[in-house]
Amino acid sequence: MRIMLLLLSLCCLNSVVFGGVKEEISKTIVRVKSGNKYSTGFFYGNGNQIIATLHSIGNPDQIEVFIPSEKSWCSVRLNRISKKSDLVLLSLSECISANYLKPENITTSTIDTKVFTVGYYGSNDKYQDRDFTVGLIEGKRLKDLLEPSAEQEIRSLGFPSLDTEIVYLKGQLLHGFSGSPIVDYRGKLIGIADGGLENGAAGISWCITASALNDLKNATDAFPRSSLKKVNTLFAEEIPPSNAKTVSNGQFSFQLIKSRTFK
Repeated sequence: MRIMLLLLSLCCLNSVVFGGVKEEISKTIVRVKSGNKYSTGFFYGNGNQIIATLHSIGNPDQIEVFIPSEKSWCSVRLNRISKKSDLVLLSLSECISANYLKPENITTSTIDTKVFTVGYYGSNDKYQDRDFTVGLIEGKRLKDLLEPSAEQEIRSLGFPSLDTEIVYLKGQLLHGFSGSPIVDYRGKLIGIADGGLENGAAGISWCITASALNDLKNATDAFPRSSLKKVNTLFAEEIPPSNAKTVSNGQFSFQLIKSRTFK
């Protein structure tokens, strides 16, 4: 009986500790809007920089972030672009956050590590969390995870590099979660959410390794116009067209995302 009570106490303690880490990470994230795309980003560095994904930038001259603690939108400037890692560095001139992820909090992941993220799903303006497990794949590059059709889709876009180092995540990244921080339960950053197979339905996702942030600060890439294209394996949420097929049962509305033939 004492052993059972001890185990229950430990489980409750872990739940409280992990929940506290998630709440702290939620204070670092922002919702990113650029052109007709919504995604997620997070404060980094000294609290006046934001990390987001390149494919989520719909208009490089029109980028805003919603800061939950301020409950307001703030204009930001596109400072650095890394096509190789599909990352951008955004700068704020007026808003500075007291909650941000520090470069010294970057770490590497090991197989079967439990990790999570907090981000904005689709058009929902309230953030939520997602849990993942770090998976095992042969190789550490993006092309080691992609099926041929997805690999061709990335090639046609022109970024990220198929040789980019990634972390394979067992679990589903949701649309709009691109750019959210992937963090372990110590609060250490292991990567930046980037994409997944089968439009998220396969439960095979990946993040760009956090070490790519070291290259981003010195990147000099120009904004690629191909970023305006829609790519199913990369999950920046676009505002759905007004004529998109929607089915409602009175309580919930469902929107058609993808169709597959029996073949």
